[in-house]
Amino acid sequence: MKSIGFLSIAVIWLFASIKGNLFAGKIPKESQLFFVSEYETILYLFPDRKKEAIANLRILDTVERQQSPIELPSSEWIYVKTKSELAGYALRKNLLAIQKTPFQSLNQIFGNQINRKSLALIYKMNLTDALFDLTENGEFWKDDFLYVRALGAVALGEAIGQMNEEKIKPNQTTEIQGFLKRHESKLLYDFNRNVFYVDSNFFWKLIESSPSTKHADYLAFQAVEAMPKINCEKNLFCELESVRKGKLKFLYFFPQSKYSKPYFASVKNTLQNLTLEPESIACFEDADASIPSEIRMISRYVESLPSQYKSKLNPYLHILKSECLKE
Repeated sequence: MKSIGFLSIAVIWLFASIKGNLFAGKIPKESQLFFVSEYETILYLFPDRKKEAIANLRILDTVERQQSPIELPSSEWIYVKTKSELAGYALRKNLLAIQKTPFQSLNQIFGNQINRKSLALIYKMNLTDALFDLTENGEFWKDDFLYVRALGAVALGEAIGQMNEEKIKPNQTTEIQGFLKRHESKLLYDFNRNVFYVDSNFFWKLIESSPSTKHADYLAFQAVEAMPKINCEKNLFCELESVRKGKLKFLYFFPQSKYSKPYFASVKNTLQNLTLEPESIACFEDADASIPSEIRMISRYVESLPSQYKSKLNPYLHILKSECLKE
């Protein structure tokens, strides 16, 4: 057996280390990389807020810590360099050190920002753009890539929700017009209510692109949550279709998920309410709607569920079949 020289071993070890960091998304221990974690973070020429500002750093921008050419007046300042090679001073409190993996640090910033009760619309728009930009520059791969895309769509939903609530028109400002244009492929418009909403199929398509992703149930959860809240006004077809396309579809694909129990309870409650008075079920009130087809599709979904779910839903389906399918 041939022996391997010390130099060869060193080269192999170095290549493995580099490869691991590139493809696992990990940051070397000695790295001094930071995400900008706050809006309106300014890069100053000197560590003094009264001095010249040389750039506005966008949230989720990546900066690298550098050795300061002058003595820092306090620990609240940090000397950094941007990807565009601009160097200056930023407040440490507006930066988050990238620990272990970029994904974990990014998720922390997203959680802090999206849970703020009074986050301004412009900030939600900035967060949305920043998240989607991160998925286009090669910083995230595979599972994390899908997850960051999903976070971008969640932030988009928050921004759109505020626009709808405040009745902001699509052309009210050039910023809003441009924002909607950038993300139009992810949005749908309800002409009856005059509102935008995130297309839930955006999340399902992420799953279809990588069915084995570890984030699949989270993506499906966001797909269900993105669906517009429709007031069916006791219209049977509307109620059945909403159940099938939303929470029951989730249960069909992810019956063991942590989101399954509350979704099952909601599906059970809906079917129970629809069948409280069997003789009053309006099976044929909507001539254009295929209520029998919906009942059959729902039955196929339920048949694939674990027994503890199936046994509790089948009695309601039996009533629907008896009244509407005459089975």
